Amino acid sequence: MTAITLLTGIPRSGTTLCCKLLSQNKTTLALHEPLDPQVITSTELNASIHEISQRIMAIRDAVQSSKPIPLGDKDNYLVDNPVGYSQQHHGVRALSSVRGTTTIPLNNDLELLVIKQNALFTALSSHLIAHYPLIAIIRNPVDVLLSWMTVDLPVNKGRLPAGEKFDKHLASLLQQEDDVLQRQLIIYDWFIDKFKHSALECIKYEEIVATNGKALYDAIGITQPNPAELRAPQRNFAPSLIERLNNCVPQLEALAIKAGYSPAIISKQLEFLSCQNCS
Repeated sequence: MTAITLLTGIPRSGTTLCCKLLSQNKTTLALHEPLDPQVITSTELNASIHEISQRIMAIRDAVQSSKPIPLGDKDNYLVDNPVGYSQQHHGVRALSSVRGTTTIPLNNDLELLVIKQNALFTALSSHLIAHYPLIAIIRNPVDVLLSWMTVDLPVNKGRLPAGEKFDKHLASLLQQEDDVLQRQLIIYDWFIDKFKHSALECIKYEEIVATNGKALYDAIGITQPNPAELRAPQRNFAPSLIERLNNCVPQLEALAIKAGYSPAIISKQLEFLSCQNCS
């Protein structure tokens, strides 16, 4: 029977890339968001966990028999970035992935199925971990926040629909805050708090890149095939966005410490990005 591991993480921290990397092992298949949080019918805890488990089993059965399954991108089950690189209005990048149904080629060597979902699995992490191995991907606050500011996703407006659906306290905090950046800081903090409360193993995106994926494979417990060099993409951000983060450095440093980073990473990264704009 194919084993199951769940993968979660902060949005825009490289979780989709992790799916592509893990699927390079011929005995592993990692899927990009086959569960749509909005179709989970119950928000009552036990009923939600039961329904999610049923859907996970149905996905595994469909994969093992090469039947159609829902995915976050119907055209490419090995997508490494669901957001396109072309900018739309005001520098916001649009989604390139389109949710739909696809059929995964039959793999008789499949031993491990990894299912990735960020907000949903995080909101219910303390209960899901009693049923499945659950691993989280994190990234430093500066890169995460700047990405949120420039992608056409709910976090761009400081909202997290799946998290709010299953965590009413988060929904209340976001509802009470008018400032978008402050809501984004609340969301980042919420993810870290959930990971710590559930005692999840957290893997830093930066370590995955620095080790060419080895940190990820070691955490999952599978063999890494022929590692290729990984590089974090370099992007230029509008000076106004960098300045917004410069205005809340103490909050960002506190989040960095909570996430297990040195607070020095905040000023260092902001300075680096500012210098990129000058070059």
